[in-house]
Amino acid sequence: MDEIIAIVGKVLAAAVVALLAYLVPKIKTWLEAKIGSEGTAKVLLLIENFVTAADQLYKADDPTGVIRKKYVEDQLKQLGYAITDELNGFIESAVKKCNKEYNK
Repeated sequence: MDEIIAIVGKVLAAAVVALLAYLVPKIKTWLEAKIGSEGTAKVLLLIENFVTAADQLYKADDPTGVIRKKYVEDQLKQLGYAITDELNGFIESAVKKCNKEYNK
C-alpha cells in the first residue's frame, strides 16, 4: 500500500511540474501584455524575494506552507498587487525554484 501511495505521489508531483512548465510561459506572456515586460520582471523578482524571505522566516514553524504563502500574498497586497490566478502560478513556480535551490 505504501508503494502505491509513493507512486501516486510521484505521478502527481510530475504532473504539477509539467503543468507549471506549460502554464508559466503563457502566464508570463499574458502578464507582460497587461503590465509590460519591465513590470513583469519587477513582479517576478518581488515574488522570488518574498518566497525566499518567507522560507527563511517561517519554514521551521510552517511545514505545510500556509503561513509562508500568506506572507507572500500579504507583501504583494501591501504593494498594491491583486492576487490573481496568474500571480499564484508565479508564486508556485518561485516556491518550486526555492525548494530546488535552498532545500537540497
